[in-house]
Amino acid sequence: MPDSPDQAPEREPLSAPPTYDPVSSDQIFPNWERNLRFAGLAALAVVAVVGYRYWRAQQPAPVVAEIHFPRTTQWSSGAGLTLSPAISHTGKWVAYSSDRDGPGSLAIWTQPFDSGKPTRLTSGEFNESEPDFSPDDSRIVFRSERDGGGIYVVAATGGSPPTLVAKEGWRPKFSPNGKWIAFSKLSGSEDSSVAFGAGQIFVVPAEGGDPRRIQPDFPVARFPIWAPDSGHLLFAGTRADGASDWWVTGLDGSPPVRTRAADRLKGQIRAVGMPERWQGERIVFSAAEEAHPHLWELPVSPSSWQASGSPRRLTDGQGVEQQGAIGPDGRFLFSSVNVATEIYSLPIEPNEARVLGKLEALTNHGGKAQLPSISFDNARIAYVSDQSGMRDVWINDPAGKAEERVTTFHQIGYRPVISADGKHVVYPAYEDGKCAVLIQPTIAGSRPAALQGCFAVWDWSPDRTSLLTFRSSAELNKVDLMRLPSQERRPVLSHPTRSIYDARFSRDGRWIAFASGPGSGQARIFVAPLRSPAIRESEWISIGTDFGGEPAWSPDGNVLYYRSKRDGYHCIWAHRLGLDKKPLGEPIPIQHLHTAAFGLYLMKATEFNLAVGQDRLILNMAKATGALWTTRISGF
Repeated sequence: MPDSPDQAPEREPLSAPPTYDPVSSDQIFPNWERNLRFAGLAALAVVAVVGYRYWRAQQPAPVVAEIHFPRTTQWSSGAGLTLSPAISHTGKWVAYSSDRDGPGSLAIWTQPFDSGKPTRLTSGEFNESEPDFSPDDSRIVFRSERDGGGIYVVAATGGSPPTLVAKEGWRPKFSPNGKWIAFSKLSGSEDSSVAFGAGQIFVVPAEGGDPRRIQPDFPVARFPIWAPDSGHLLFAGTRADGASDWWVTGLDGSPPVRTRAADRLKGQIRAVGMPERWQGERIVFSAAEEAHPHLWELPVSPSSWQASGSPRRLTDGQGVEQQGAIGPDGRFLFSSVNVATEIYSLPIEPNEARVLGKLEALTNHGGKAQLPSISFDNARIAYVSDQSGMRDVWINDPAGKAEERVTTFHQIGYRPVISADGKHVVYPAYEDGKCAVLIQPTIAGSRPAALQGCFAVWDWSPDRTSLLTFRSSAELNKVDLMRLPSQERRPVLSHPTRSIYDARFSRDGRWIAFASGPGSGQARIFVAPLRSPAIRESEWISIGTDFGGEPAWSPDGNVLYYRSKRDGYHCIWAHRLGLDKKPLGEPIPIQHLHTAAFGLYLMKATEFNLAVGQDRLILNMAKATGALWTTRISGF
């Protein structure tokens, strides 16, 4: 069964059958979500929450949990969001990411492991995370969102500004000999052989220089960690023939070795996250048996590079446990994060791009309420919520006082769309173990009708006669229009090398707004006339040059709302349009979301949606708290 955007991956992300292949049901849970982590996630992987990627095994067998886990204690103090620990090689110092001081953005901090006052190492307004010590503990490498995002190095004692090492990178790791820094790119690539921004891995000299891509023939390659010999990397990847696993590669371009970790984990773990550390003969990684991910270890032979034993769970807390760091004395430090995603309403005058009030929460479940869609008359809002213990479709009113579950015991995929009149909702799901796309009245207890085929829906036309659809992650460069009730299809948008996301009808049904780019993190907003035959690229109208997504039309079609990172954060903006739908003037800020603990930083692209009603903007956002916990693991 595929991942679910509400679980930790997918949450981060991907679906996968017994062989870790991120395919199979990506029509329902598209694996492009792994390519965009709203800033932190991508990076943090954290949170399944954030940059979390999972492969799901089909029909997992029950796991016998260990009865006794090592005692854990909270290491970090204070409220807020603290994560991404790294321990110095002497074991005396810890570096981590925290919003403990300042305007709410994450900064890199250092602190003695045993006691002492924390010291802020980086300054500025942009989120910074994922620190790692150099082997001599003199420098720290980290991910920063400044200047478009990248990998930076700073002296561990501070005193000098950080130095840029590589643009666009995530999860940097010093090699044990200190000569190299390995990192991932999760966005697209100009290399057309890379399937729509599935991810790449690189190494760069620690003193700076040109990054070198490792295993460029892999369509999917992410999350590199160093082997103890400094000459090899382990990474999560999918080979050109579709084989997905953890792989070990040298830096010389020789063929990688498949570890067969997938075989060891299949049937024992429901969702596998990313490899975190290689310590001796063991790989520390994040994974979930049920809803919450924990930290685990898996033996891997340093001579044969083969997984050589069974996985063992290391932690047993209630939060999302990830990002483990190991000290030389066996002390273990990790992040535990709690995230709630709720639906919010912002009063606006939609045809004027004018905000009339403050954000108000429509749900308060403490779980995951995501992907809202609103009817044209403002009367009904549809969204996915796990408050019943299952990803169901729920209906609510704009006041948040008439919440009702529409589906029961369906595994809802990406994503439900409500009809313009609010009387029906269409959504992909699993029926009897098979993919299905269902149309159902928005009344509890009503029975759905199935459409033909397996696909996902971007939008439903105002007259309810057409759907904008895509078939799978492998065809994200195409958007089809499906006629109802005949279910005839015809292409309306396509591009030879760029993906297309979030296609939306204008209220009059004459235009389509969408995002397009080599990857979801590099997509820009466009508008094009809806016509037959398919829309030519020369007809695309660019709405600005900033990366963004989730366009939503105003009722009169003269304002387009969307998510954009034009100010360095994922915020909500609007742009006025002329009669020809060309942009007028400058973008208008609607809602700034600059804090890491509240907003979009800890969300994936496939967890978020934006909808415009008659007098309000509807969207979902995450609220998070997190702390560092410590324990001691035998054998490290």
